Amino acid sequence: MSGRSDYLLRAISEEDLEMVLAWRNSDRVRASSYSDHVITPDEHMAWFDRLQNNSTDVFMIFEIRETPFGVVQINRIDKVNGTGHWGFYIGVEEAPRGTGSIMGLLGVEFAFIELGLRKIVGESFAFNQASIRFHLKLGFVEEGRLRKHVLKGEKYEDIVVFGLLRSDWERNRMELEGSVFGSQGR
Repeated sequence: MSGRSDYLLRAISEEDLEMVLAWRNSDRVRASSYSDHVITPDEHMAWFDRLQNNSTDVFMIFEIRETPFGVVQINRIDKVNGTGHWGFYIGVEEAPRGTGSIMGLLGVEFAFIELGLRKIVGESFAFNQASIRFHLKLGFVEEGRLRKHVLKGEKYEDIVVFGLLRSDWERNRMELEGSVFGSQGR
């Protein structure tokens, strides 16, 4: 049995870099990412260095019982408008069922409670039905579609844009937590 205290989001550290690079370069993660080239160690280190001096991007490691399983990032944080864009992925291929839902819930809570955002924006390739269902499960609302927006392979793909307002999340928070943690049977 595990409880909510078994799950944690924490800031990325230098010790995580090798693991995160392997996750980012996995075929599974690259298939859902805007950038799908294999990232070199030098590119990865330059990204981490930029992250250290950046107040508009936050990169968190998701852990289950102190074992890293994935990533939640909030970027393009706009303190004036109270908005941020989020991204996420499960790095461990054989993650327990429900890992993504718990990670997403913690990511949303972090954005609204810790960062004080008013709205989170999410994006998904239109072909990524799992990501679209994931956003909807967490309470996001589809706000639009960017047609033929990102070059993926040799084809421009549509992007579905989602938004989650803090007021909507607060209204549905208890139900969402019940569905996420209740579905774990823990």
